[in-house]
Amino acid sequence: MTIQYKVGLNAPNLREDVRRIQNLLNRALKTFPRIHGAYKPLADDGKCGKLTLEAIKVFQEKIMGFRYPDQVVDPGGKTWKKLNGNVPDVSTLSVKASEWSSSSIQSWLNEQIPQSVIQQYHDVDRRLNILSARPATRLAKLPNQSGSTKDRSVIAFRQGDERWGASKLGFGNGTIHQYGCTMTSLTMAATYLGSANSHWPENMQPSQLTPLVANEILKKAQAFQPGTVNMYVTLGAKALGMEGKDSGVGIRIQQSDLQSIDHCLQKGGLVLAHVDYKKDWIGDHWILISRKNSQGEYQAIDPTYGKHMILYASPDGGIPVQPHVVLYGRNSSWIDKTPENVKRYRVVRYLTLHDAKEKNGG
Repeated sequence: MTIQYKVGLNAPNLREDVRRIQNLLNRALKTFPRIHGAYKPLADDGKCGKLTLEAIKVFQEKIMGFRYPDQVVDPGGKTWKKLNGNVPDVSTLSVKASEWSSSSIQSWLNEQIPQSVIQQYHDVDRRLNILSARPATRLAKLPNQSGSTKDRSVIAFRQGDERWGASKLGFGNGTIHQYGCTMTSLTMAATYLGSANSHWPENMQPSQLTPLVANEILKKAQAFQPGTVNMYVTLGAKALGMEGKDSGVGIRIQQSDLQSIDHCLQKGGLVLAHVDYKKDWIGDHWILISRKNSQGEYQAIDPTYGKHMILYASPDGGIPVQPHVVLYGRNSSWIDKTPENVKRYRVVRYLTLHDAKEKNGG
Protein backbone atom coordinates (compact mmCIF):
# COMPACT_ATOMS: atom_id res chain seq x y z
CA MET A 1 0.00 0.00 0.00
CA THR A 2 1.27 3.46 -0.87
CA ILE A 3 0.07 6.95 -1.79
CA GLN A 4 1.14 8.93 -4.86
CA TYR A 5 0.81 12.45 -3.47
CA LYS A 6 0.46 14.24 -0.17
CA VAL A 7 -2.83 13.98 1.71
CA GLY A 8 -4.11 16.66 4.07
CA LEU A 9 -4.15 20.43 4.35
CA ASN A 10 -3.59 22.18 0.97
CA ALA A 11 -2.46 18.86 -0.56
CA PRO A 12 -3.44 17.32 -3.94
CA ASN A 13 -5.72 14.85 -2.11
CA LEU A 14 -6.23 12.32 -4.86
CA ARG A 15 -9.33 10.24 -4.14
CA GLU A 16 -7.57 6.87 -3.76
CA ASP A 17 -4.79 8.41 -1.64
CA VAL A 18 -7.33 9.97 0.73
CA ARG A 19 -9.26 6.70 1.00
CA ARG A 20 -6.09 4.86 2.03
CA ILE A 21 -5.34 7.42 4.72
CA GLN A 22 -8.95 7.34 5.97
CA ASN A 23 -8.81 3.53 6.29
CA LEU A 24 -5.48 3.70 8.11
CA LEU A 25 -6.77 6.37 10.48
CA ASN A 26 -9.79 4.19 11.26
CA ARG A 27 -7.51 1.22 11.92
CA ALA A 28 -5.35 3.41 14.16
CA LEU A 29 -8.35 4.03 16.45
CA LYS A 30 -8.28 0.31 17.33
CA THR A 31 -4.49 -0.08 17.40
CA PHE A 32 -3.46 2.88 19.57
CA PRO A 33 -5.22 3.17 22.96
CA ARG A 34 -4.11 6.79 23.35
CA ILE A 35 -6.47 7.92 20.59
CA HIS A 36 -9.46 5.71 21.35
CA GLY A 37 -12.46 8.01 20.89
CA ALA A 38 -10.27 11.00 20.02
CA TYR A 39 -11.98 11.31 16.65
CA LYS A 40 -14.94 9.70 14.96
CA PRO A 41 -14.46 6.83 12.49
CA LEU A 42 -14.14 8.27 9.01
CA ALA A 43 -16.17 7.42 5.92
CA ASP A 44 -13.73 6.20 3.26
CA ASP A 45 -15.23 8.57 0.66
CA GLY A 46 -11.93 9.91 -0.67
CA LYS A 47 -12.78 13.48 0.39
CA CYS A 48 -10.29 15.22 2.65
CA GLY A 49 -12.74 17.30 4.70
CA LYS A 50 -12.65 18.71 8.23
CA LEU A 51 -13.06 15.33 9.97
CA THR A 52 -10.16 13.77 8.05
CA LEU A 53 -7.91 16.78 8.68
CA GLU A 54 -8.78 16.70 12.38
CA ALA A 55 -8.00 12.96 12.55
CA ILE A 56 -4.58 13.53 10.94
CA LYS A 57 -3.93 16.32 13.47
CA VAL A 58 -4.91 14.12 16.44
CA PHE A 59 -2.71 11.28 15.18
CA GLN A 60 0.28 13.61 14.73
CA GLU A 61 -0.20 15.16 18.18
CA LYS A 62 -0.93 12.08 20.27
CA ILE A 63 0.94 9.32 18.43
CA MET A 64 3.73 11.14 16.59
CA GLY A 65 4.32 13.68 19.36
CA PHE A 66 4.30 16.63 16.97
CA ARG A 67 4.15 19.92 18.83
CA TYR A 68 2.97 21.73 15.70
CA PRO A 69 1.09 19.18 13.54
CA ASP A 70 0.96 20.19 9.86
CA GLN A 71 -2.05 17.94 9.10
CA VAL A 72 -0.24 16.51 6.06
CA VAL A 73 0.69 12.90 5.30
CA ASP A 74 3.72 12.77 2.94
CA PRO A 75 4.43 9.65 0.85
CA GLY A 76 7.25 7.93 2.73
CA GLY A 77 7.15 10.53 5.53
CA LYS A 78 7.08 9.89 9.29
CA THR A 79 3.29 10.09 9.61
CA TRP A 80 2.80 7.80 6.62
CA LYS A 81 5.24 5.20 7.97
CA LYS A 82 3.60 5.18 11.36
CA LEU A 83 0.10 5.00 9.91
CA ASN A 84 0.90 2.39 7.28
CA GLY A 85 2.87 0.20 9.67
CA ASN A 86 0.33 0.88 12.42
CA VAL A 87 2.98 -0.22 14.93
CA PRO A 88 1.30 -0.58 18.35
CA ASP A 89 2.59 1.61 21.16
CA VAL A 90 4.20 0.33 24.39
CA SER A 91 1.00 0.46 26.44
CA THR A 92 -0.75 -1.88 23.98
CA LEU A 93 2.18 -4.31 24.02
CA SER A 94 2.27 -4.40 27.81
CA VAL A 95 -1.44 -5.23 28.00
CA LYS A 96 -1.06 -8.00 25.42
CA ALA A 97 2.03 -9.36 27.14
CA SER A 98 0.13 -9.75 30.40
CA GLU A 99 -2.67 -11.63 28.66
CA TRP A 100 -0.86 -13.82 26.13
CA SER A 101 1.95 -16.28 25.91
CA SER A 102 5.06 -15.42 23.87
CA SER A 103 3.78 -17.51 20.93
CA SER A 104 0.46 -15.65 21.02
CA ILE A 105 2.27 -12.28 21.02
CA GLN A 106 4.41 -13.37 18.07
CA SER A 107 1.32 -14.47 16.17
CA TRP A 108 -0.41 -11.17 16.99
CA LEU A 109 2.62 -9.17 15.83
CA ASN A 110 2.78 -11.14 12.57
CA GLU A 111 -0.86 -10.28 11.97
CA GLN A 112 -0.51 -6.57 12.80
CA ILE A 113 2.82 -5.51 11.29
CA PRO A 114 4.49 -7.52 8.53
CA GLN A 115 1.60 -7.65 6.05
CA SER A 116 1.52 -3.91 5.43
CA VAL A 117 5.31 -3.68 5.35
CA ILE A 118 5.60 -6.53 2.86
CA GLN A 119 2.78 -5.09 0.75
CA GLN A 120 4.52 -1.72 0.68
CA TYR A 121 7.77 -3.37 -0.44
CA HIS A 122 6.03 -5.23 -3.28
CA ASP A 123 4.20 -2.08 -4.34
CA VAL A 124 7.42 -0.05 -4.50
CA ASP A 125 9.17 -2.86 -6.37
CA ARG A 126 6.33 -3.08 -8.88
CA ARG A 127 6.40 0.69 -9.48
CA LEU A 128 10.17 0.68 -10.01
CA ASN A 129 9.89 -2.15 -12.54
CA ILE A 130 7.19 -0.28 -14.44
CA LEU A 131 9.19 2.96 -14.48
CA SER A 132 12.28 1.22 -15.79
CA ALA A 133 10.38 -0.78 -18.41
CA ARG A 134 8.11 1.77 -20.10
CA PRO A 135 6.48 5.20 -19.82
CA ALA A 136 3.27 5.76 -17.87
CA THR A 137 0.26 3.73 -18.95
CA ARG A 138 -1.99 5.53 -21.43
CA LEU A 139 -5.74 5.56 -21.17
CA ALA A 140 -7.85 3.42 -23.47
CA LYS A 141 -8.78 5.27 -26.66
CA LEU A 142 -12.16 7.00 -26.52
CA PRO A 143 -14.39 6.52 -29.56
CA ASN A 144 -14.91 9.46 -31.91
CA GLN A 145 -18.31 10.76 -31.01
CA SER A 146 -19.65 13.47 -33.28
CA GLY A 147 -22.56 14.90 -31.36
CA SER A 148 -22.66 12.16 -28.68
CA THR A 149 -21.65 12.33 -25.04
CA LYS A 150 -18.33 10.99 -23.79
CA ASP A 151 -18.21 8.55 -20.91
CA ARG A 152 -16.89 11.26 -18.60
CA SER A 153 -17.78 14.92 -18.10
CA VAL A 154 -15.90 18.18 -17.65
CA ILE A 155 -15.09 18.78 -13.97
CA ALA A 156 -15.43 22.41 -12.88
CA PHE A 157 -12.62 23.89 -10.75
CA ARG A 158 -12.19 27.24 -9.00
CA GLN A 159 -8.65 28.57 -9.17
CA GLY A 160 -8.94 30.12 -5.70
CA ASP A 161 -9.96 26.84 -4.04
CA GLU A 162 -8.22 26.49 -0.67
CA ARG A 163 -6.80 23.12 -1.72
CA TRP A 164 -4.50 24.76 -4.31
CA GLY A 165 -5.16 28.51 -4.55
CA ALA A 166 -2.16 29.51 -2.42
CA SER A 167 0.29 27.23 -4.30
CA LYS A 168 2.90 28.81 -6.57
CA LEU A 169 1.99 28.69 -10.25
CA GLY A 170 4.57 27.46 -12.74
CA PHE A 171 8.09 28.81 -12.18
CA GLY A 172 7.05 32.25 -10.94
CA ASN A 173 6.16 33.76 -7.57
CA GLY A 174 2.45 34.26 -8.26
CA THR A 175 -0.16 31.79 -7.02
CA ILE A 176 -2.75 29.66 -8.79
CA HIS A 177 -5.42 31.91 -7.25
CA GLN A 178 -3.83 35.03 -8.72
CA TYR A 179 -2.78 33.89 -12.19
CA GLY A 180 -4.05 30.35 -12.70
CA CYS A 181 -7.03 30.92 -15.02
CA THR A 182 -5.27 29.43 -18.07
CA MET A 183 -3.94 26.42 -16.20
CA THR A 184 -7.22 25.82 -14.34
CA SER A 185 -9.25 26.02 -17.57
CA LEU A 186 -6.89 23.57 -19.30
CA THR A 187 -7.17 21.23 -16.31
CA MET A 188 -10.96 21.28 -16.57
CA ALA A 189 -10.68 20.46 -20.28
CA ALA A 190 -8.24 17.62 -19.58
CA THR A 191 -10.68 15.92 -17.18
CA TYR A 192 -12.79 15.33 -20.29
CA LEU A 193 -10.36 15.23 -23.25
CA GLY A 194 -6.99 14.52 -21.66
CA SER A 195 -4.99 11.32 -21.88
CA ALA A 196 -1.99 10.23 -19.85
CA ASN A 197 1.55 10.62 -21.18
CA SER A 198 5.07 10.44 -19.79
CA HIS A 199 4.58 13.67 -17.82
CA TRP A 200 1.64 12.27 -15.84
CA PRO A 201 1.87 10.33 -12.56
CA GLU A 202 1.62 6.61 -13.20
CA ASN A 203 -1.89 5.20 -13.64
CA MET A 204 -3.55 8.59 -13.15
CA GLN A 205 -6.91 8.96 -14.88
CA PRO A 206 -8.17 12.28 -16.32
CA SER A 207 -10.97 12.37 -13.75
CA GLN A 208 -8.32 12.44 -11.00
CA LEU A 209 -6.66 15.62 -12.27
CA THR A 210 -6.77 18.78 -10.16
CA PRO A 211 -5.12 22.17 -10.78
CA LEU A 212 -2.45 21.24 -8.23
CA VAL A 213 -1.53 18.01 -10.03
CA ALA A 214 -1.78 19.65 -13.46
CA ASN A 215 0.58 22.41 -12.30
CA GLU A 216 3.24 19.78 -11.58
CA ILE A 217 2.64 18.05 -14.92
CA LEU A 218 2.99 21.35 -16.80
CA LYS A 219 6.18 22.25 -14.92
CA LYS A 220 7.65 18.86 -15.75
CA ALA A 221 6.76 19.41 -19.43
CA GLN A 222 8.39 22.89 -19.35
CA ALA A 223 5.07 24.40 -20.47
CA PHE A 224 5.71 27.55 -18.41
CA GLN A 225 8.13 30.23 -19.51
CA PRO A 226 11.32 30.12 -17.36
CA GLY A 227 10.98 31.98 -14.07
CA THR A 228 7.37 33.06 -14.74
CA VAL A 229 3.73 32.06 -14.39
CA ASN A 230 3.17 32.52 -18.13
CA MET A 231 2.24 29.42 -20.09
CA TYR A 232 2.76 28.32 -23.67
CA VAL A 233 -0.89 27.34 -24.08
CA THR A 234 -0.54 24.88 -26.97
CA LEU A 235 2.35 23.16 -25.18
CA GLY A 236 0.25 23.12 -22.00
CA ALA A 237 -2.60 21.45 -23.85
CA LYS A 238 -0.20 18.83 -25.24
CA ALA A 239 1.27 18.12 -21.80
CA LEU A 240 -2.25 17.41 -20.52
CA GLY A 241 -2.94 14.98 -23.36
CA MET A 242 -4.87 17.22 -25.75
CA GLU A 243 -4.38 18.67 -29.22
CA GLY A 244 -4.66 22.48 -29.17
CA LYS A 245 -4.88 24.84 -32.13
CA ASP A 246 -4.40 28.52 -31.29
CA SER A 247 -6.16 31.28 -33.23
CA GLY A 248 -2.97 33.26 -32.76
CA VAL A 249 -1.30 35.68 -30.35
CA GLY A 250 -2.01 39.28 -31.32
CA ILE A 251 -4.04 38.21 -34.37
CA ARG A 252 -7.44 39.85 -34.71
CA ILE A 253 -10.05 37.15 -35.06
CA GLN A 254 -13.05 37.53 -37.40
CA GLN A 255 -16.71 36.55 -37.31
CA SER A 256 -15.79 33.57 -39.48
CA ASP A 257 -13.85 32.21 -36.49
CA LEU A 258 -17.18 31.43 -34.87
CA GLN A 259 -17.56 28.66 -37.44
CA SER A 260 -14.29 27.12 -36.24
CA ILE A 261 -15.56 27.23 -32.65
CA ASP A 262 -18.88 25.65 -33.66
CA HIS A 263 -17.12 22.94 -35.65
CA CYS A 264 -14.87 22.09 -32.72
CA LEU A 265 -17.81 21.78 -30.31
CA GLN A 266 -19.81 19.71 -32.81
CA LYS A 267 -16.91 17.25 -33.04
CA GLY A 268 -16.88 16.77 -29.28
CA GLY A 269 -14.03 19.19 -28.59
CA LEU A 270 -13.79 22.10 -26.15
CA VAL A 271 -12.70 25.71 -26.62
CA LEU A 272 -10.29 27.63 -24.39
CA ALA A 273 -11.47 31.22 -24.77
CA HIS A 274 -9.44 34.37 -24.03
CA VAL A 275 -11.85 37.06 -22.86
CA ASP A 276 -11.28 40.78 -22.53
CA TYR A 277 -13.24 42.91 -20.04
CA LYS A 278 -10.96 45.94 -19.58
CA LYS A 279 -11.41 47.29 -23.12
CA ASP A 280 -7.79 46.94 -24.16
CA TRP A 281 -8.70 44.12 -26.62
CA ILE A 282 -5.65 42.07 -25.65
CA GLY A 283 -7.34 39.55 -23.36
CA ASP A 284 -7.54 39.55 -19.57
CA HIS A 285 -8.80 36.12 -18.58
CA TRP A 286 -9.28 32.53 -19.85
CA ILE A 287 -12.47 30.47 -19.57
CA LEU A 288 -13.56 27.12 -21.01
CA ILE A 289 -16.43 26.81 -23.52
CA SER A 290 -17.99 23.35 -23.21
CA ARG A 291 -20.94 23.26 -25.64
CA LYS A 292 -23.46 25.14 -27.80
CA ASN A 293 -27.08 24.54 -26.85
CA SER A 294 -30.19 24.38 -28.98
CA GLN A 295 -30.92 28.08 -28.37
CA GLY A 296 -27.59 29.05 -29.94
CA GLU A 297 -26.07 29.96 -26.58
CA TYR A 298 -22.56 28.89 -25.59
CA GLN A 299 -22.13 27.24 -22.22
CA ALA A 300 -18.83 27.91 -20.46
CA ILE A 301 -17.09 27.46 -17.10
CA ASP A 302 -15.32 30.41 -15.49
CA PRO A 303 -12.35 29.31 -13.30
CA THR A 304 -12.49 32.54 -11.25
CA TYR A 305 -15.78 31.38 -9.79
CA GLY A 306 -15.78 27.67 -10.64
CA LYS A 307 -19.26 28.20 -12.07
CA HIS A 308 -21.11 27.66 -15.32
CA MET A 309 -22.14 30.64 -17.42
CA ILE A 310 -23.54 31.55 -20.85
CA LEU A 311 -21.89 33.44 -23.73
CA TYR A 312 -23.81 34.90 -26.66
CA ALA A 313 -23.09 35.68 -30.30
CA SER A 314 -24.12 39.32 -29.75
CA PRO A 315 -23.93 41.80 -26.84
CA ASP A 316 -26.77 43.10 -24.66
CA GLY A 317 -29.27 45.77 -25.67
CA GLY A 318 -28.95 45.74 -29.43
CA ILE A 319 -25.38 47.06 -29.33
CA PRO A 320 -23.74 46.34 -32.70
CA VAL A 321 -21.43 43.35 -32.95
CA GLN A 322 -17.85 44.57 -32.58
CA PRO A 323 -14.97 43.75 -34.93
CA HIS A 324 -12.54 41.07 -33.76
CA VAL A 325 -14.98 39.74 -31.13
CA VAL A 326 -16.95 36.49 -31.58
CA LEU A 327 -18.78 35.95 -28.27
CA TYR A 328 -20.07 38.16 -25.45
CA GLY A 329 -21.09 38.14 -21.83
CA ARG A 330 -24.48 39.61 -20.91
CA ASN A 331 -26.55 40.52 -17.86
CA SER A 332 -28.12 37.06 -18.17
CA SER A 333 -24.81 35.14 -18.36
CA TRP A 334 -25.40 33.73 -14.88
CA ILE A 335 -28.61 32.23 -13.52
CA ASP A 336 -28.20 34.43 -10.47
CA LYS A 337 -26.80 37.99 -10.47
CA THR A 338 -24.03 38.28 -13.06
CA PRO A 339 -20.78 39.97 -11.86
CA GLU A 340 -20.00 43.25 -13.60
CA ASN A 341 -16.78 42.01 -15.20
CA VAL A 342 -18.55 38.92 -16.62
CA LYS A 343 -21.14 41.17 -18.30
CA ARG A 344 -18.22 42.78 -20.19
CA TYR A 345 -16.62 39.53 -21.40
CA ARG A 346 -15.54 39.65 -25.06
CA VAL A 347 -13.89 36.61 -26.66
CA VAL A 348 -10.87 37.96 -28.60
CA ARG A 349 -8.76 34.80 -28.95
CA TYR A 350 -9.38 31.08 -28.62
CA LEU A 351 -7.78 27.64 -28.63
CA THR A 352 -9.70 24.66 -30.02
CA LEU A 353 -9.05 21.49 -28.02
CA HIS A 354 -9.42 17.88 -29.12
CA ASP A 355 -8.52 14.45 -27.82
CA ALA A 356 -4.89 14.09 -28.92
CA LYS A 357 -5.24 10.35 -29.58
CA GLU A 358 -8.27 10.85 -31.83
CA LYS A 359 -6.52 13.69 -33.65
CA ASN A 360 -3.49 11.52 -34.26
CA GLY A 361 -5.47 8.44 -35.22
CA GLY A 362 -4.95 6.66 -31.89
